[in-house]
Amino acid sequence: MMQKILLLIPFIIIATLLLIPFWCIVLYKRRKLRTCIVFSHVWCMIAFCLLGMFIVHTARRHQERFQYAEKARVLLEISKMLREGDAQKSIMHLDDYLAETLYRTAYDISDDKMGEQDPGILWLWQEVKEYYVTYQVKEPFLGGMIPHVRRKLSHVPWSNMQLAIKKFEQTYQGGKHALAPAINMESWISPPLTNNDLKNKVILLDFWNTHCHPCIKSFPELQKIHDTYKARGLVVITCAGGDKKETSKFLKKHEYSFPAGMVSNQMWLDYAIRGNPAYFLIDRGGYLVWGPEYRLPTDDELIHQLGVVFILRSPYAESLRQR
Repeated sequence: MMQKILLLIPFIIIATLLLIPFWCIVLYKRRKLRTCIVFSHVWCMIAFCLLGMFIVHTARRHQERFQYAEKARVLLEISKMLREGDAQKSIMHLDDYLAETLYRTAYDISDDKMGEQDPGILWLWQEVKEYYVTYQVKEPFLGGMIPHVRRKLSHVPWSNMQLAIKKFEQTYQGGKHALAPAINMESWISPPLTNNDLKNKVILLDFWNTHCHPCIKSFPELQKIHDTYKARGLVVITCAGGDKKETSKFLKKHEYSFPAGMVSNQMWLDYAIRGNPAYFLIDRGGYLVWGPEYRLPTDDELIHQLGVVFILRSPYAESLRQR
């Protein structure tokens, strides 16, 4: 509704500019000079405001053309180097250009205040911080902007998700056997699963949302897995993000019968979910043995876990079985 009103505003202004002169003529003929003068002043104010806005907009567009032309020039040089096969030099140029562009988002913010930026800008700096660490970005050019950016990055805090990913990788990297994070739903859509429902079961977790097309496309196959292996001790749990009402409506419409709930933010972080869908397998002992994967497990992978004789390797993790 608000969007429609905003679209009507230009037409209202134009109509006002056209109608006021006719109204002034009518007032003048009726000898209402004072009212006529007031409306003529209003018309002049509106007209001058629009003229000023047009001039500012034109000047800004003129300035933007030069800015975008400079960006295009740099990108063109990088593209040429890539096509000529000099990938390393292209990456160096691109990193330096990224640093120069990024620095403009916080050039007027002191280094020790970097953690207090606008959330949208701070998120960008956090992503760049991860990029610098992951790819070990170096200073390619003398006098480039990367040293300035690196000084600011040292004061940028890691995001909660980045910290969660680091913790997850440290816990489960290299095929380590460790207890899976707790299954901690914000709320259940299906009947809640109790501790007894999950005890000594193999659990397949599916993180998804209704706007994820690969997630939705995989659901018929997920339903088959649920129907085929439920009696052998497999519990399929879909952990949804997004709107609960929309999710419940979708599951009911397609008559999916596997357990489903709305994932809590803590569980999202504990499993370090970076994208949907994400699948995990938890064995009968509560250990995370497979995942994160972005495909459903094969029959062989499921049969292997379901066929393994359960040996209690540690006290049963009650925290894993929380609702």
